[in-house]
Amino acid sequence: MTLPALARVATVSLPGDGSYLRFGDANQSVDGGGGGGENIGGGNGNDIVAGLTGAACVTLGDGADRVSASGNGNYVRLGLGNDAVYAFGGTGNDIIDAGIGTACVMLGDGANQVAFAGSGNYLQFGNGDNSVVAGAGAGDDIELGSGGNRVASAADATTVRSGDGNNSVRLAGAGNYVALGRGHNTIDAGRDRATVALAGGSSALSLHGTSNAVFLAAGNLAIDDAAGALWLHLASGASRVTLGDVGAHATLSLDLGVGVSAGALASDGHGGTTLALSGSGTVHFLRMSPQWLQLGCLDIHSA
Repeated sequence: MTLPALARVATVSLPGDGSYLRFGDANQSVDGGGGGGENIGGGNGNDIVAGLTGAACVTLGDGADRVSASGNGNYVRLGLGNDAVYAFGGTGNDIIDAGIGTACVMLGDGANQVAFAGSGNYLQFGNGDNSVVAGAGAGDDIELGSGGNRVASAADATTVRSGDGNNSVRLAGAGNYVALGRGHNTIDAGRDRATVALAGGSSALSLHGTSNAVFLAAGNLAIDDAAGALWLHLASGASRVTLGDVGAHATLSLDLGVGVSAGALASDGHGGTTLALSGSGTVHFLRMSPQWLQLGCLDIHSA
């Protein structure tokens, strides 16, 4: 994402720890002085605030603002505008409210909290237990490290990527993409046309609408609703997958090298069906009988 260049203005340098500064709507550049604990408030200009080293509080109005900080426990709140926030070098625990606009927020390790609205935002986190809340918009890109991350978004076309860990992802829009590492993940992929890629672990997935696609490299997965159409791609014959309701056009596709056992479809004895994979794994259709699946609901492509 390309952010507009800011006009050059004179820099105000603060004297040290606990400095307090307020300024109006004119464009302003501030150097925190490296002391920590600064309290800086500004108006609706295109402002630059740098040199913060921890426990800083920065509140700015509308405009294309740039804030950079190190240390821990920083609080940044911004208004409307295409903003950028950079916080590295500490152990995190930063709180960022990026306002409405196109924001770029880049944080290091730690337990960070970020909220924003607008469209086309880019967020990058280090490792840690991060919390992200996004409003309505479209095209946000959220990149997380390893840890126990929590993401909630109402936007369409949201991308969420993370390393290993126990993540909670709740999306409400359409056309989302979620790619997670190994861990115990809980995912609501949104209302339609979602793509979900999982590296392993044990995950629970909720799907809605039609034209959803799921890629499972390894591990176990429970899908509570296959919705109108599902394309499921398994790369490991040892995976165990549980499916709730399956739509009329659901398709199960098994990756090259993964086959199905002879007489693969069998009743589970409770109104459902199990599909045995060649590597001791199974796909379990909880509420679909073998007879119903063989009517054409299920299309199997196996190695």
